[in-house]
Amino acid sequence: GKDFDPDNVQEGFLQGYLLKRVLKHIYTSPSSALINDGEKITVHSGSAKLHNMQKVKAEHIAYAFVQARYGISSCDKWSKNDGKYSYRDAYYRTIKAIREAPDSNWAKSLLEWWNK
Repeated sequence: GKDFDPDNVQEGFLQGYLLKRVLKHIYTSPSSALINDGEKITVHSGSAKLHNMQKVKAEHIAYAFVQARYGISSCDKWSKNDGKYSYRDAYYRTIKAIREAPDSNWAKSLLEWWNK
């Protein structure tokens, strides 16, 4: 991945390896999550196709973000909170970070990156 740039905190934000794999696992198929961009494999229809999902939107990224966070936690069962960490707040704050980004070009390029 890229090194964190304190002068540009949006650089690479919501574009990490784990998040990308989790989103692909949820919306395309578990097997697609492990292939590299450009590789071709046969996969079963995922949620995106079953629900006629045409594009990745802020809500999809936020949902995958929450699932990724839960996946790396030490929780043994799903709960709305992990200690003081609220999954609900994380979901809505992620959406807000995209939709209400100070730099609308960043939000646009983020969604373009996810939809390429």
